[in-house]
Formats: sequence, C-alpha cells, structure tokens
Amino acid sequence: MKKTKKALSILLSLMLVLGAVGTGFMSASAELPVVTIAGDANCDGQVDMADVVLIMQRLANPNKYGLYGSDESHITEQGEVNADVYNH
Repeated sequence: MKKTKKALSILLSLMLVLGAVGTGFMSASAELPVVTIAGDANCDGQVDMADVVLIMQRLANPNKYGLYGSDESHITEQGEVNADVYNH
C-alpha cells in the first residue's frame, strides 16, 4: 500500500510538472468546476492507479484521451480539475 501511494504521488507530481511547462494540461475556462476529490482524474470517487494512468494517457495522447478526446474514457473537465492537485 505504501509503495502504491508513493508511486501515485511521484506520478502525479510528474504530471503536474509536465503540465506546468506548457503541455496545456489545464484548459482555460471562465468557470472551472470545484474539486470534488483531489487526484480523482477519472471521477470514480477514489484516488488510485487508474487516475495516474488516465493522466499519463491524457498527456501522451491528447487526441484520444484529452478533454475532447475520441475515447469513451477520455478525461473530463471535472477530471482535469480534480487531477490538478498542485493548484488546489
């Protein structure tokens, strides 16, 4: 469990660093949703490795997993807000 939490923490930190250097991780919007669960990128009510995977997919393949991606499980605006644990 500790290894999973540490891996999750490291991967989320990496995603935030990549987002901060101009990958466009967060979309500019007039009103962003309020964070429901910090780190819950897939909005399933829990923070786990599935959230890390979605964040990595979002960054690696935005056409498929980005905010308006073609995949059914692409990240949502709420998911992006939840995933951005650095700014909340």
